[in-house]
Amino acid sequence: MSRSLRLGLCALCCGLLPSGCAGRPGSAAREEIPIPAASTAVIALPEPEILELSNGLEVWLLHSDHVPLVEASLIVRSGSASDPKGKEGLMSLAMDMMDEGTGKLSSIELADEIQFLGASLDLSTGKDYSSIELKVLQRNFPTALGLFADILLRPSFSDEDWARVKRLTLNDLKQREERPTSVARVVGDRLYYGDEHPYAHPEDGYLQSVDGITLAEIRKTHNRLFHPGNSVLLITGDFEPAALRRELERRFAGWKGPAAGIPAKARHSAPLARQRLVVVDKPGAAQTVIRIYLPGKAYESPTAPHLALANTIFGGTFTSRLNSNLREEKKITYGARSGLASRRLWGHLVASSSVESGATALGISEFFREFQEMARGTLRKGELRKAASTQRSRLIESLQTQAGLLGIYSNAAALNLEPMERRAFYAAMEAAGENDLEEISKKIYRWRKALVVLVGDRGVINQAIEELRKNGRARGGAPLAGFQLAPAEHFSREGLAEPASSDPKK
Repeated sequence: MSRSLRLGLCALCCGLLPSGCAGRPGSAAREEIPIPAASTAVIALPEPEILELSNGLEVWLLHSDHVPLVEASLIVRSGSASDPKGKEGLMSLAMDMMDEGTGKLSSIELADEIQFLGASLDLSTGKDYSSIELKVLQRNFPTALGLFADILLRPSFSDEDWARVKRLTLNDLKQREERPTSVARVVGDRLYYGDEHPYAHPEDGYLQSVDGITLAEIRKTHNRLFHPGNSVLLITGDFEPAALRRELERRFAGWKGPAAGIPAKARHSAPLARQRLVVVDKPGAAQTVIRIYLPGKAYESPTAPHLALANTIFGGTFTSRLNSNLREEKKITYGARSGLASRRLWGHLVASSSVESGATALGISEFFREFQEMARGTLRKGELRKAASTQRSRLIESLQTQAGLLGIYSNAAALNLEPMERRAFYAAMEAAGENDLEEISKKIYRWRKALVVLVGDRGVINQAIEELRKNGRARGGAPLAGFQLAPAEHFSREGLAEPASSDPKK
């Protein structure tokens, strides 16, 4: 059997769509979307070679010999979703502490050693999993692997380092409150999922929760979640498997522990029953951040590939509908985009932009217009081919780099799925037709079920809302048929409810 899964994604790019609708009224002057030429190239997705160490650690080896580099990523199947209630940010802090020195080296000495080897080390925490990533020249890999193992197995967790890391983290959280785009994300995630859901809180936690975390809890979290049965090691480079196994056994044989297991999939919040409009005040802001949430799809959903293609059309590229409207036509922002968070338990679609403060009403109106057009489910000529070509190009780009190669498999490793589970995703993209995208668009892009988060000067936002409700349109925009905006709710920069100001300008 071939060790490469050959995916004929060219079919994604070959089918011309019927003419369909030309777009919304008044858009006749808009240039037609360039239609990429069809491609007959075949994409090969390499299949990892699976090694299992004596301690039970599973290793996925992806052979790569085109550059003299090695990249390794240890996936720990626990992320911020594992944080206990009231201890939001715990997993992120545990990860931050791991490279602050080992049993042999102080944090400064460790950083010097990594720099001397020309290596890079990155520790990160997501919702579903965390990772430790190493990049180094092949000839320096054995030495760098020793440092990698020390960070994982023997972090010092000293009182002095903890005091510094915690202080810096609290300062970062205070600064986060001054970044409107970050505030919109924190507030939006919290209100969309609800406080009882494990995806509701930011990975780095809240000021109050982080302030209450102790070093003893950091040590306990490390002991509880970091062991072979809860981890997968992904490696790409030019290795002979037997030699790599010997090197890994030498470094990790003493690493023991039971599997933590993956949480059950029962925790799922219901989609919003009605639209919500949330306002977060940032007095004097020169821009208003608009961030809009709608239900997405879980990682393994069979319709996730269709939504990925629809999102590419909606706001997933520079030439998407959203960006073409708000940036190129209305000229009220540097960029407008949308993205998908496809996770283990649930997911969401989010569309966002920072618009000029004086164009807040126009920005809201054009988001509404683009959502409504997507909800009608009518594609323009060439949009499916363009979206398919974009997704195909992104896959090819990922396969050209070691980091991209590991990224293709990281979710499968984290969620305890088969290494080649993405074959179904790409096969569904290959087979997707216009009807598939129209059907998913009609189900997802429903303005009346959206969470709309606005971060900016409250007085400016209030005036914009009043303008839209009173006139049924914004200055510089066309009339809005069926426009609806829920009563405004006011929240703090960490997503806590606040009373509306009695001053109408505030």
